[in-house]
Amino acid sequence: MAFHMRLQTKLLAVVSVLVLAVVFVSSGLVTYSQKKRVTEATYKLMERDARYLSRRISHNIYNSNWRTIQITLDMALQSNGDMLYYAIHDKDGKILFSSDSKSVGGWLPGCVADGPRSEVFERYQSKEFSVRERPLSEAVAYKGVVRGGKGEAVFDTCMKVRYIGRPIGCLRIGYSSRELSAHIRKSAMDVLAGGAAILMTVITGLLILIRISIAPLGRLNRKLLLLRKRAETEPVGKVLGSLDIDEMSDGSTTTEIRELSLSFGALSGMLVENWQQLEAQQVDLEKNVAKRTCALRKANRALLREIAEKKEAEEKLRVKNSLMEALHDTTLDLMRQLGFNELLKLLLKRAGGLMNMESGYYFEYRESTRQLHPIVTSGPFLEVPKIPSRIGEGLVGRVWETDRPLYVEDYKTWNGRVKGHPGLETLGASVAVPIRLEGNVGGVMGLAQFGDDFEMDETAMAVLIRFAELATIALNNAMMHTKLQEELDERRRVEEEKDRLFQHLLQAQKLEAIGTLAGGIAHDINNLLMAIQGNISLIMSLTGPGDIVHKRGGKIEELVASGSSLTSQLLGFARGGRSHVRPESVNTVVKSSLSMFGRTRKGIMISEAMAEWLPNVEIDRTQMEQVLLNLYLNASHAMPDGGRIHIETGMTDLDDKLAAAFNLKSGAYVTVAVSDTGVGMDKKTQSKIFDPFFTTREMGRGTGLGLASAYGIVKNHKGAITVTSEKGRGACFTIHLPATSKARWEEEASPLAVHSGEGTVLVVDDEPEIREVVKTMLKGLGYRCLVAENSSRCVSMYREAWQEIDLVLLDVVMPDAGGDIAYRAMKKINPDVRVILCSGYSLEGRAEKMMEAGCNGFIQKPFSVEVLSTEIHRVLEGSGEKAPVG
Repeated sequence: MAFHMRLQTKLLAVVSVLVLAVVFVSSGLVTYSQKKRVTEATYKLMERDARYLSRRISHNIYNSNWRTIQITLDMALQSNGDMLYYAIHDKDGKILFSSDSKSVGGWLPGCVADGPRSEVFERYQSKEFSVRERPLSEAVAYKGVVRGGKGEAVFDTCMKVRYIGRPIGCLRIGYSSRELSAHIRKSAMDVLAGGAAILMTVITGLLILIRISIAPLGRLNRKLLLLRKRAETEPVGKVLGSLDIDEMSDGSTTTEIRELSLSFGALSGMLVENWQQLEAQQVDLEKNVAKRTCALRKANRALLREIAEKKEAEEKLRVKNSLMEALHDTTLDLMRQLGFNELLKLLLKRAGGLMNMESGYYFEYRESTRQLHPIVTSGPFLEVPKIPSRIGEGLVGRVWETDRPLYVEDYKTWNGRVKGHPGLETLGASVAVPIRLEGNVGGVMGLAQFGDDFEMDETAMAVLIRFAELATIALNNAMMHTKLQEELDERRRVEEEKDRLFQHLLQAQKLEAIGTLAGGIAHDINNLLMAIQGNISLIMSLTGPGDIVHKRGGKIEELVASGSSLTSQLLGFARGGRSHVRPESVNTVVKSSLSMFGRTRKGIMISEAMAEWLPNVEIDRTQMEQVLLNLYLNASHAMPDGGRIHIETGMTDLDDKLAAAFNLKSGAYVTVAVSDTGVGMDKKTQSKIFDPFFTTREMGRGTGLGLASAYGIVKNHKGAITVTSEKGRGACFTIHLPATSKARWEEEASPLAVHSGEGTVLVVDDEPEIREVVKTMLKGLGYRCLVAENSSRCVSMYREAWQEIDLVLLDVVMPDAGGDIAYRAMKKINPDVRVILCSGYSLEGRAEKMMEAGCNGFIQKPFSVEVLSTEIHRVLEGSGEKAPVG
């Protein structure tokens, strides 16, 4: 009984231990596999969600539509409780947009996280998606609810975002690791629970099976023990004779024991006989094994040769297929519109893949330096300093000089290497081929392998030479395409410049025509005002200051002065619009105009930045102040609710190209820039801003002549005015005026008085009213007066009585001939003729040339008795240098 129980216990223990070991090992493997499968499935799910979101927002990222991106990602964040934050990077790694910048950090695939390296673990990575585990640096909340605490582990994912096949950035999403860990633990517990249940079932079944299997042995053991006890007290024969075989073996045990004994005897004989046979067969077997081993070795050597030949054939086939693929792709490049350098990068990549070489380079020959310069590199050559190679030196220089391919098995031990070149200390095999561009060797393309594990045979060299031939065709095609594109761009630019200049010409012709009309109107008005002014002066000379007629005459003179100011504006717009051109300081004119404007616009902030030591400009100060005031008023109208006007002066040099764009002469120019913070203008409004009568103000609030007048005045000063503006971002008007080396003109303040005199004055004017009033004024001053209605009459009268005529008061513009023709004729008669010009136009054009030719003075209509007497007294008495009077 004890034997049976011990045997049963041992069997059960051994089997239980084996079963437990198998079950625990299986459970561990299944648990690990389940954990890995669930983890990878979760990563795949994250990748799928990230890919879906990246496709939805890629178009919006490309178009910077951040509002739509925010709505899309916020909906995903709200619907997925595991999401903690999101962020969008551009292709350079800069964060463009994020839900929580403190928690996002600056990680990208392949980068190191912000925290210590021990706290960051890379978990998963595919071609476009990666996952890492890191702790949160700050708590994350969404709509006031905390979704992740500080220090909590988070799975930080990054999905590359592409738009039309081009990478434009990446989408980062942070997931809480709590849910994934809980799911993995649950799966593991399920597996362990299943294993435990299986273990209990197996152990129970084994226990039952063992008990059933050893039950007959137990019964036999008990019978044998009983026989042993009887044999100790009774004779063996009596015991064997009294045995009941059926009872002892329960019908089978005794027979089995007998058969077992007989079998043991027969087995012993068979064992002896078989042992002798085995020894004989062992000798034969050793001979057969040796023979078969020799045959097997021969077959194995033949098989190895066959495998080597097959591998060699496969390698040749692979090289051939790679060549065909590379040649096919290169042939396609002949039809693609790629830039030269872009095509070079593709060719180097394909050549490296074709030859299984990791690095590539292309050196371009430059005639200016007579050296070969590296312009494109790939692989480890990107880290090698780009140093030019001389002709005949090194691998590149020799290939260019000989125009033949060259292969070097080990560059670092090659005698022809360039010694001391940094980065090439470990360079091994290297090969280079010449590239012919436009019939000549234009560069050298090469491949290289760092290290000692590369060899090239003749077949590979032939393949590379064939590839270089196609690459040469592709590169020549790219050069032709680039040149053609440059020619097309240049032609397009020339056409655009031609259209722009044509539009400027039309604008200038239109303004010139309107300016001519305005000048003629101003001239006629000045003639009318001259008649009014002369008669009023005569009336006032007949009355005293206290007389009512004298007072009314003064009012009329003021109105005439106002009318003269208006015609001065028209003349400023028209040709010949400068009347008092003198060297002036731009800073002084700007400060004077700002002083006048600042008193009327208290709600506008004015700032200025005046450059010191600016050269002077030759300008009519009054008209230039009018230009600046027009610009200030235009800026104030663009800022109805207040704003800032900034005035800046400076200096610039215009070369021939820039000067031609402004229709100016090249040289030094003084600039005045007036900018505002107003509503700005679109391109259409800017194209019409200087047109006469064009205004953006409502009916009755603007005449449209302010900027047109400013344009005409600046143009007549041999300058230019331009405008730059954007809708909603203000405008900036810039004036360019030619600089002069002349010193600033200082005006001498001297009160005008009536100067009487004597002598004969010839008055020449085509207007009878003006002739009459000037004649009366001269007689009142004591002069004898002769009158002529046109140039021919003037010359005729002067020829007859030039010795008696002391002075000629000559109109510049007359119907039959200009005053310049009459002046030249009188100059021939009397080289010392004294002439004072009188015109309704300003001192510009014809009048200015006459002053340069020798005329003694200039009076602009309308003028008073005081002005007339002062100028005549100056000319006849020689009281000063000739100067224009207006």
